[in-house]
Amino acid sequence: MTQLEEINLHFASNHIKLKMEWLREVVNFLSNIKISTDKLIGLVYQQWIYSNIQQSTEPIKEFENSNDIFDLPQPLLLQIESVTDIGTSFLKQYQTLVQKDYDETAAEIGVIESDDYKIDKKFKCFSLQLTDGERIFKAFEQKRIPNLLLSTPPGSKILLFRGTRINQNIIFLDPKKCQLLGGAVYDLILQNNSLHSLCRLLNRQIPSGPRYRIFIKKFGPI
Repeated sequence: MTQLEEINLHFASNHIKLKMEWLREVVNFLSNIKISTDKLIGLVYQQWIYSNIQQSTEPIKEFENSNDIFDLPQPLLLQIESVTDIGTSFLKQYQTLVQKDYDETAAEIGVIESDDYKIDKKFKCFSLQLTDGERIFKAFEQKRIPNLLLSTPPGSKILLFRGTRINQNIIFLDPKKCQLLGGAVYDLILQNNSLHSLCRLLNRQIPSGPRYRIFIKKFGPI
């Protein structure tokens, strides 16, 4: 078995089916580093977690869209395109982000609360747009996902376990049946951070100036 095949098999055993062309390019890029295969796998993983799944990962062909209610028959690796809080009015969220006293270091809406723009965290409910690189899926929290935040960067990877409920192509996320893997995709952060998404939903122009670059500053170029 070649080193390339060994790396590919390792990822496949963890439900990540890499595109061979992408994997070959990454391994060639890292070929000047004299390290063991195990350490090389770690470096490839770091490249993958910050890659766009459309470029790096094969979609799951066995999973077909369906109008029926069913439980996922096998694990499914997806990428988070955007996260939206549908439990709080979009206008209130927008006002919180652009208020004069907003602290640039607080990327999570509601971390800093003023009397005028207080957001009640009890009513948060996240809607996500997910992709396997080809298809777009809508997802909702069936129960709160502890590590899922409004500031979760677009491009993060999420693994859905077998048994995840799907109803008419809408995925219902259960904290016991999914795992956030982390990561980010810089281009998606630019397009789909919370402020930009809210401006699109409210049909408003994106505010200008460095004070509104909070998400870009937080995650930085990849």
